[in-house]
Amino acid sequence: MIGFLRGEVLDITDNRVLLLVGGVGYQLALPQGAETASLAVGSSLDIHIHTHVREDALDLYGFVSRTEKELFLLLLGVNGIGPKGALAVLSGMSPGSLVSAILSGDHGSLQKIPGVGKKTAERIVLELSDVLKKRPDLMAHAATTPVQSAKAPAKPVAPAVGFAMRAFSDAREALVQLGFRDNEVLSVLKRMETEELAADLAAGWKPEEVVRRALQQLR
Repeated sequence: MIGFLRGEVLDITDNRVLLLVGGVGYQLALPQGAETASLAVGSSLDIHIHTHVREDALDLYGFVSRTEKELFLLLLGVNGIGPKGALAVLSGMSPGSLVSAILSGDHGSLQKIPGVGKKTAERIVLELSDVLKKRPDLMAHAATTPVQSAKAPAKPVAPAVGFAMRAFSDAREALVQLGFRDNEVLSVLKRMETEELAADLAAGWKPEEVVRRALQQLR
């Protein structure tokens, strides 16, 4: 089972990359996105791999980040979604936008992806929302791209009291989008401000790191 490859890009055709590794060329199917669009022939590439075995074929799917691969595997577990469908979903939305859409029940954004209809969008939200809530490593990515629910728009969230850092404002908004009550979120963030780690946060922690830390106290 191939899980990771490092090699030289020999050819790029649509969403497929031919990667040379130790004298062997591996044909990989990749989600179409900003990161894959920047790939160039002759460049070196480290890539996470999912090996999909069928009776008549062995297909390799590549992901420039571990987060993409984890989301791909979760999508494969959704009823009616195969590897090509999961790849299409990741091609249509960034990982952060996808996580936010699922957690906020934003069926509308999911239906904008080519090939994803109403029923498929509903299944993705229904089957993955609870799963994602148990994966803080993936939930944290929602901090950078909060999505407003198509059903019930979230109320505006002001910057966190007592924090000048943009990271806390973004983290507060993301946590509210994830379903936590605003007063609970604010209480946790204010408590974090008084802890010794405040200096580390001020030194440049990203919103997703603030979310990860806050989730440990909100559970």
